[in-house]
Amino acid sequence: MKSQPKRVLVIGGGYIAVEFAGIFQGFGSETTIAYRADLPLRGFDLEVRETVATNLASRGTTVMPNTNPKEIKKNDDGSLTVSFDDDVDDITVDEVMWATGRVPNTDRPDLGLKEVGVELDKKGAVVVDDFSQTTVPSIYAVGDVTNRMNLTPVALMEGMAFKVPPRISQIQRLFDHTILTFFWQNSKGHRGFGQTHQAGLRKHRERGFLPTPRRDGRDD
Repeated sequence: MKSQPKRVLVIGGGYIAVEFAGIFQGFGSETTIAYRADLPLRGFDLEVRETVATNLASRGTTVMPNTNPKEIKKNDDGSLTVSFDDDVDDITVDEVMWATGRVPNTDRPDLGLKEVGVELDKKGAVVVDDFSQTTVPSIYAVGDVTNRMNLTPVALMEGMAFKVPPRISQIQRLFDHTILTFFWQNSKGHRGFGQTHQAGLRKHRERGFLPTPRRDGRDD
């Protein structure tokens, strides 16, 4: 991108999409964010998701929930017209940012993972156990390629366990993926720590520490 777009559409509801929507809006671009779910940031606390959606709209960002893009056409003037499913009106923008996730780049012939017996899941991610060991005992995998918790701090911490060879044995100190800190920016800085509120309630309810959910289905 060589210049700031006047109108921009961000497709996706993850933290990267939300952050860039906030950046574009902050610079003064006419910003729209579209995602499939009813709220952004799937997997995060419900209260955080609702607050972020409200903040996006309050800053002037056009929020399009429950929306699937169907087609993008380039116009003669260089602009882009995006059409959606379910009779949602088309919109015309100068740039479209696709922020719907990534696919592990594991099918490279120079890696030869399949040839040596490393198992991949249906999305191409490397299958590992709780110790980051693949189906080949001498091969370990960490980071986004395993499609566990795709966050930079997670990949760094996993990788640190293998920085010095003698420490490989210490990988048995299981890295707890529920104890994480994350941060992103839209109208304000947002931070989180640990597993989501809903996940924590489910875990303790399964152990018999909490009553059954409310009738309206919400965990508060």
